[in-house]
Formats: sequence, structure tokens, C-alpha cells
Amino acid sequence: MSPLVNLTVSSATAGYANNLAQAIFYKTLNNIWCMRFNTASTLTYGTTVTITIAGVSMLRSPCQGTGGLSGGSTAVACTNSSATDLVQTWVGASTVCVVTGDFILTEKPTAYLPDGV
Repeated sequence: MSPLVNLTVSSATAGYANNLAQAIFYKTLNNIWCMRFNTASTLTYGTTVTITIAGVSMLRSPCQGTGGLSGGSTAVACTNSSATDLVQTWVGASTVCVVTGDFILTEKPTAYLPDGV
């Protein structure tokens, strides 16, 4: 298992701000790399945002995450639309969205892990 690392994330969605993006990478007993992550984002009410995570290649399916809104009561959906993109959808009174997930990767995330890990 890797140490906790900060992810490099970006989005073309207007008004998006990343407050936190961290992950732990690990390998299963049958040598499959996975990413357990947490994100906290700020955006406008009732928005769907695509967030690109640099340096990872996620298996397209079956990957999903769940989360919630700070001060809101609506659940958050999170799926991955491509190997590097997460799509977060939320509606609620708050603009802070926290999402956690555990995604299967297609390869070792070498941008975040040193040789020998």
C-alpha cells in the first residue's frame, strides 16, 4: 500500500475549485492496482462536473464512488467516464461536495509511486 498522496486534478467546468484530492494506491493479491480516494470540491448548486485526474488510468467499469454535501441532504453520485475522468453530480444547498471511492486501475500509477513500490 502506498503512502497518502495528493492527486493532480483539473476541470474545465466553470467555477470548479478543488479543495482536496488525495489517494492511497494498493495492489490486490492477484496483482491488480486500485486507488482509494477522497475529493472535496466547491462548485455551484446542482452541477455535474468532470474532473480529470492526471497520472492514473482507471478501469471504466464497474467503478463508482459515493459522497455527500456539506450542510446538504442530497447524495452525490460519482462515476468514471473515461480512464482519467471522474464525473460528479450533485444537487443541494451547499457548494462543497465530498466524494470517496475505490477504483480499479488498468496499470500502476507510476506518476505517484516510486520504483520498487
